[in-house]
Amino acid sequence: MLFEKLSCLLVFGSSVSAFVLNRPAYQSVLDDHQLIKHSANTDFDTLFETKFPEFYSKYHLNHNLSSIFNLHKTLVDIPSLSTHEQAVTHYVVRFLQKRGLTVETSKLPNSTRENIYAYYNDGVYGNNSHRKILLTSHLDTVPPYLGYNLDESTGVITGRGANDAKASLVVQIYSVLELIEEGKLDPLEFAFLFVVGEEIDGDGMKHAMETFKLDNGELKYSWDVAIFGEPTENKLGKGHKGNYMFDLAINGKPAHSGYPQLGVSANEILVSVLNQLMVNSHKYPSSDILGETTFNIGTMQGGIALNVIPADAHARLFFRVANDLNKLHWIVTEIIDNANANWAMRYPGFTSPFIEVHNLSSKEPQFLDYEVPGFESIVLAFATDIPDFTIPVKRRYLYGPGSIFSAHSDHEFVTIDELIECLEGYKKLVVFNLENL
Repeated sequence: MLFEKLSCLLVFGSSVSAFVLNRPAYQSVLDDHQLIKHSANTDFDTLFETKFPEFYSKYHLNHNLSSIFNLHKTLVDIPSLSTHEQAVTHYVVRFLQKRGLTVETSKLPNSTRENIYAYYNDGVYGNNSHRKILLTSHLDTVPPYLGYNLDESTGVITGRGANDAKASLVVQIYSVLELIEEGKLDPLEFAFLFVVGEEIDGDGMKHAMETFKLDNGELKYSWDVAIFGEPTENKLGKGHKGNYMFDLAINGKPAHSGYPQLGVSANEILVSVLNQLMVNSHKYPSSDILGETTFNIGTMQGGIALNVIPADAHARLFFRVANDLNKLHWIVTEIIDNANANWAMRYPGFTSPFIEVHNLSSKEPQFLDYEVPGFESIVLAFATDIPDFTIPVKRRYLYGPGSIFSAHSDHEFVTIDELIECLEGYKKLVVFNLENL
């Protein structure tokens, strides 16, 4: 095999060191705990053998359980709320460098926040641009920070990021290390991309796509297959819904509430247009795969006092789009335009628009690859970085341990079985794609 014989130069910052790509070197990285500093190492092998003997008996011969679960424990213990991912980024960089990967970091504009792109380098100029498999997930979490805890009676691990998405990051890393050690993956066939900001506006993935495109229009990096790590219950996502969100600003006219004919109630207009959006929801586009388009009235505000006709009102709306974003936009625009026209007929002397739309943003629904022997599939309504991943690939998968039903909650969790089952699933998914490109 190429990786059993190849010597290369790896560049870490400004230093250059020789590194031989051989099996003993890869084996050594699978059981090296010395890098874990943020939280004390746990002897998970002894713990699992004592508390979860069936789990230990099933998995300990094929996986370095202490290494895997100590990495997960450390990552969960490091706070990495969106826009404050620096500490976990630095830790992951050192972890990957320790294992011989070339690690490139890219700072977002006007920020100290960094994305990570990592791969094994063969030292040949121009031969690092293409990899067959890209494994990607995100480094950030939603607030608030919740520390790591393993329930030794149930095998349930809780903490912020326990499943979304630090569990995915761990199984992506160790699935690759194990496949290389087993001789089933050439080190030059894969790359990692770990981004910041997924939980807010996807600024990390957007920045990655910009930096991967050269000024002449060529791509700095490319791949055949991209696998995105998110909590999908160890099932392959058939796809996920898109986003369509905006703010409604309602203009009225204040007056004494005893004389409503002298004013225009912004609250009444808001309630009316929201009702029209609800009663017409059967017109919103749907799909056989992703189901119905739904929407949520996230916030509503209006009025200043009980005895004052409200002069303004506001609402924020979020549509989860199952299909045909353009059609949804046309339907919503028509509803709002008709509402404005009706209110203008009722108050012909009112010059301002009654209903205004601000801060409109949208992302297309995503339809993904999911037909792989031995895998179940699932339809997902949550959002991911996938719409911002704009470099073409042959196949896109969404896969990871844990459930979105606990992600972002105060009881976010993943079980020890789910984590290892997903690691094995990642290995099968990578091998399937290598064999079927």
